[in-house]
Amino acid sequence: MSAPEQVVFNPISMKIMKRQLIVTTLGVFLVACANVRPGDRDYPARNPSANQLIQTTILVPNGWLISNVIARFDPKDGGIYNPMTGGLVCGYMVGPGASVPYHVDASLSLTQQGTIYTFIIPADQFLDGRCGWHIAAVEAKLQRNVGAPDAYIAFTRGMYDPYTPPHATSWVTDLWCFDGAFGNHALDCRTELDPENRISDIPPFKRGESRIPAIVPSLKEIKITLHDLYAEAAIERTKDTKEKNEQPDL
Repeated sequence: MSAPEQVVFNPISMKIMKRQLIVTTLGVFLVACANVRPGDRDYPARNPSANQLIQTTILVPNGWLISNVIARFDPKDGGIYNPMTGGLVCGYMVGPGASVPYHVDASLSLTQQGTIYTFIIPADQFLDGRCGWHIAAVEAKLQRNVGAPDAYIAFTRGMYDPYTPPHATSWVTDLWCFDGAFGNHALDCRTELDPENRISDIPPFKRGESRIPAIVPSLKEIKITLHDLYAEAAIERTKDTKEKNEQPDL
């Protein structure tokens, strides 16, 4: 893989800067990994009119850590099928009749203030080109504490999520995370995989919107709160038990 390419953004607008908890310089956008290289025909070209900078704020429980935020850009619909080769025009061959779509992974500049993390998602950084380059996902490394097992957690989706209103400008969501049951027990925020279904202990009105947003063209702001599912579920069960014990006997 070639050396990372440095891409400098346009300055943040004053409107965005005033909303930030810490006013910082936007920093740089580093192409961290790609299976298509600068100079290749289908390497994504920078968009000179890019203006969709999505202000993203994530609140985590005390001690939890976020690092290494990655934005992935993919060809539209996974690339273009080439009947001449049996593979993808916007991809590369990995074996006879088998190919993998191109992608570009990029590291985003991250700011931390206590338990609050902020970063900017450059959603329209690249021109579509013939591959239809678009931002597919944003992920970050999440740890319960220093030295704990880590996992990459998705904070956004591409434009295929039917739940995000097509003209949404902001999105607020709550993700409920627990020590996963697979592998090294790294944090997992997919409650449908929790073998103990502890989300059922959280009153529905406290759960919030638990879906992550799709990056639609109108989106300008994302706010995500991460919860320690088992810790908060234990509090709710204790409260429920106390209330039952305080009820008078009939």
